[in-house]
Amino acid sequence: MVSEQKMRKFILDSAGSGKTKRALDITAEDRLVIVICPASVIDTWLKQTPQWSDRTAYAYRGTMRGRMLESALTAERGLLAMSYEMTRDFRLSSLPRGFTLIVDESHYVKNTRSQRSQLVRMFSDRAERVLLMTGTPTRKDLEDLYGQCNILYPKRNDRVEHFGEPFASLTAFRKAYGTPSVLWVNGVARTKWSYADSMASRVASIIAGDVLPVRLSDMESPDEEWIMAPKTDRELQALAQWDRERELTDDVYAASASAAAGKLAQLDDGFAYDVDGNPYRFGDSKMRAVIDYAKRNNIERLLVWCRYKASAEAFLTRADAMLATEFLQSPRDDVRFIVGNFQSMGTGVDGLQKLMSQQCFIDLPYTSADYEQAIARLVRRGQEDTPGLYVVDTLVNRRIMDVIKGRKRLDEITREPLTVADKES
Repeated sequence: MVSEQKMRKFILDSAGSGKTKRALDITAEDRLVIVICPASVIDTWLKQTPQWSDRTAYAYRGTMRGRMLESALTAERGLLAMSYEMTRDFRLSSLPRGFTLIVDESHYVKNTRSQRSQLVRMFSDRAERVLLMTGTPTRKDLEDLYGQCNILYPKRNDRVEHFGEPFASLTAFRKAYGTPSVLWVNGVARTKWSYADSMASRVASIIAGDVLPVRLSDMESPDEEWIMAPKTDRELQALAQWDRERELTDDVYAASASAAAGKLAQLDDGFAYDVDGNPYRFGDSKMRAVIDYAKRNNIERLLVWCRYKASAEAFLTRADAMLATEFLQSPRDDVRFIVGNFQSMGTGVDGLQKLMSQQCFIDLPYTSADYEQAIARLVRRGQEDTPGLYVVDTLVNRRIMDVIKGRKRLDEITREPLTVADKES
């Protein structure tokens, strides 16, 4: 157990390896613990705190938040969990000096200029002990890690003394470790910073002393299996028309390059949103392929990941399909397809691994971090069956998978000096 009087550490354990329990073990002797986390994760803390400790947990939310705060402050060992959004409502003066702060999913405060980061920095500045927890420390690039170091040591002088002069500011960090390039946006030149693998390794070695030895997940993620999904003639015609004209109908078009990329992914699902946000559907080959594959291979329960609401709704018209969050609350034997969205279910949804082991991506997220976070919904503690991982095989998904695999390296480099060989239970 970590016993430093003024501990300030990272927990960068992989998704599904038990970060919550580990944090509760580390802070077992602390009287008051404040947890700042995404709103969807609060219930995880309320559930797991009594499961793994003798601490009493309260949620700072809703009309009872004042009473919950008072209860946490007067409890023998209290834990108060609040969302990042609720930090705007919180009066720090109500907290005693010497509390312990846990920042869960700390990549949420990677942007030093955001109000969210500035508010969390104020909590950290007042706290006696601080733990920052995330399974994806460099979700986008190396600057994400700098932003979290800013939370760990909110005072500039402390940060410089601890990490060195390049951590004095984001500008200093970029100049020390980044490579600039000019990017033209609407005729305006902007500087874009990129970070080489060697720089990621250097920064990793600097923060290594502030990272508790990394625990890897008890389970290895399976290799993806691709499900063939031949396009119908109508879908091929729609894709060809879009490629030729960047327009499907008078009210289904793209006004920018980023919108065009989104439209392409929608078309791959067999629909597009018009300018009013209504889905214009012309195919369902991907959904059909998944349904046929599950039946052909006798998959009793399959977690189906959909990026778009329209795709999820198409699945949910079936009597044997159910939304994942609802299924978790009330499982049904007659449900085969459990539909989830990796953007809203990336964190805070635990328990599905006890109900199923097979998952399939209709669409893929754009980053390795989001992909691994989604997979970890089922490949995590409590999973007793052999996990299965499937991806619908289309040209769009193949290209996105190349992007995911290409971006994966940064997180691996960041963790390399920090990983312990022996996995702890």
